[in-house]
Amino acid sequence: GLGAFSRAEEEGNKLFDSLVKVGEELESKTVDFADNTVGKVTEKAKESVTDTKDKVEKILDTGVNHSLNRIGLVTPKDLQHIEQLLVQLHIKVDALIEENNQLKSKLNKK
Repeated sequence: GLGAFSRAEEEGNKLFDSLVKVGEELESKTVDFADNTVGKVTEKAKESVTDTKDKVEKILDTGVNHSLNRIGLVTPKDLQHIEQLLVQLHIKVDALIEENNQLKSKLNKK
């Protein structure tokens, strides 16, 4: 009787310890899975927000530039084009000045 009770208690403790260990492993795996899932969902949400933000910015930029053009105001794109034209004009003027100086030099030698 007493030996059987002692043995049952010992087996019960082993079973309990085994169940605790399984529970801890399950909890660890569940936490890891949850963390991984939350990380993936968070990353996808960030990507979605970034994509949406980029699309909204593009739509706004296009709309604002279109509106500015309709009322005759200069847009940043217009300013960049004007800047490129000025650089090209500057290069041509410098070439003409150099050519003029060379012609003057030839005339002075004669």
